[in-house]
Amino acid sequence: MANEEIKISVICIAYNQAPYIRKALDSMVCQKVNIPFEIVVHDDCSTDGTTEIIKEYEKKYQNLIRVFYEEKNQYSIGNDIFVNCSLPKCRGKFVAICEGDDYWTDCNKLQKQYEVLEQYPEIDMCACRASEVSGDDEIEIQEIRPKKENIILTPEEVILGGGRYLATATLFFRKSLFDSCMEFEKIMCFDYTYQIKGSLKGGIYYIDENMAAYRNNTAGSWSERVEKDEGKHSEHIEKEKALLVMLDKETEGKYHEVIMARLKAYTPFYEQLQIHEEELLHKLEQSPDGFYLWGMGMRGEAFLKFCSCHGGALRGVCDRKNNNIGNKTKYGYEIISTDDVMKKAKCIIASNNIIAEALNNQGYKGMIVNIQKYMPLS
Repeated sequence: MANEEIKISVICIAYNQAPYIRKALDSMVCQKVNIPFEIVVHDDCSTDGTTEIIKEYEKKYQNLIRVFYEEKNQYSIGNDIFVNCSLPKCRGKFVAICEGDDYWTDCNKLQKQYEVLEQYPEIDMCACRASEVSGDDEIEIQEIRPKKENIILTPEEVILGGGRYLATATLFFRKSLFDSCMEFEKIMCFDYTYQIKGSLKGGIYYIDENMAAYRNNTAGSWSERVEKDEGKHSEHIEKEKALLVMLDKETEGKYHEVIMARLKAYTPFYEQLQIHEEELLHKLEQSPDGFYLWGMGMRGEAFLKFCSCHGGALRGVCDRKNNNIGNKTKYGYEIISTDDVMKKAKCIIASNNIIAEALNNQGYKGMIVNIQKYMPLS
């Protein structure tokens, strides 16, 4: 396929994702597009069999897939894999992203997004609805759905929404978007940065169709590596705050109000709980027989710390995964099964909106306290 024929380049960044890479690549090669496209795979020196699987696809789809194999892991030396390693290899006017553990769920995704950007030349980026799924069993955790209609998302909405406002696997943009580098990008370039930059010219066109899936914290993923390393996580947060401050300066205060609002979202969950200490303790006192916590994510962890400091009749903790039943959390609370909680609990503390809604839908008759109300910022 001649270089000038390529209209769309799909970037697939992969590292140690052998259990998932086939589904990712299958969802790309199945795309039904009426213009030529290519798949640019960047294997960041995988060691778990990912490389061998990619080679199978490279051989099978010689006219579609181009692969670049690293001899040294670029992430470990601080190289920007997207901007420095993958994007320069793309020959298309448009670029889509699908990392090696994510996948697309609609074979017409590229065509739909291409038609949008052709129709709206003043817009640089298009995104769509997606599902956030658990790593191995692909059970839907939630939908990543900022709006319930096809609409242009404003820069203000994107800035305020944070990095998880849109799923990275849904992003489709003009390659020219990255012809120049803004100052805020130089501080840190990742999916939130792409979304902000993609929105600044004319907003992001959002298609309210579920066409992609984001796997939550799979082994080897960027998010998993950052979340597990407390030092890296803290460093990431500080850089994210710094890039917003730089964005405010670079745009001469145009988005100052929403940037200041977004900066408040970096208040740790435990500190957010502390702000509502009196109200929350009063709420918990309404359940004299005690209560159970459902959800062991970051909000759940903050609530456990809160209980360990302020007391309260927390009888046990459960989580959808039902792992480590019978063990104790680091704060000494017993981990029990979700079935036991449903049978025993007269009051359940839901660690987020999704759990609270699910308990209501399951017909739970006891008292539900949704602590995301006390920790709204994320």
